[in-house]
Amino acid sequence: DIAAVAANLHHGDSIVRLRISTLHSLTYCWLLPRLPDFCAAFPNIRVNIEANIALTRFDEEGPDLGIRHGPGQWPGLTAHHLMDDELFPVASPALAGVDSIIDARQIADLPLVSDMALQGWRDWFRAAGIRGLALPAMHTFSDSTDAMRAAVYGIGAALARKRIVMPYLQRYELVRLPGPALKARFAYYAVHPTHRPLAPAAEAFIEWMKQQALDERTPMPATADAQARTHA
Repeated sequence: DIAAVAANLHHGDSIVRLRISTLHSLTYCWLLPRLPDFCAAFPNIRVNIEANIALTRFDEEGPDLGIRHGPGQWPGLTAHHLMDDELFPVASPALAGVDSIIDARQIADLPLVSDMALQGWRDWFRAAGIRGLALPAMHTFSDSTDAMRAAVYGIGAALARKRIVMPYLQRYELVRLPGPALKARFAYYAVHPTHRPLAPAAEAFIEWMKQQALDERTPMPATADAQARTHA
């Protein structure tokens, strides 16, 4: 319970530091816009965000908590499920041609970009009922944020994770293309060494993230033609 954890941490005026290792894409697109809420709820906690792709080693100098996207099982670590995700295609308004793309098959005619994730375009086209499709050679990026930025600049359509693409959709830098939302195989987890007791500040951060995920009421973004009418 967030209120109970907050009340416990508010006793005394001492500053508590919390080191968190997380993904750059999640930090920039999901965590930072919400972090003021955490700072207001826990004014004596100071976070140290270390954004990187690798699963950081939890040694004496390492972070208190890691936020990772994966299957939820890592040797020696306890994982707390935070939130699921889903995938759908997006493109810049110019590349999408506003309302010229009306079905999923037409997306295959666009240049495509990929973030090298295990679950990609072939899975999405299969979910859209399109099989036996010869996918074109793609531009690939090691980080999801880079793939999103490539889509913003019109390099190609991207298969985006809802949790990280929403800021781009809200700013109309990207539009959602037609087709289904595919449930992601991997989810987001908070992880820490099994042998190390979870610090109260880390527990507070985990509970806060879970609540933030539950509180999300953002509707599924409209497809390109609907967004074009809104911005006309």
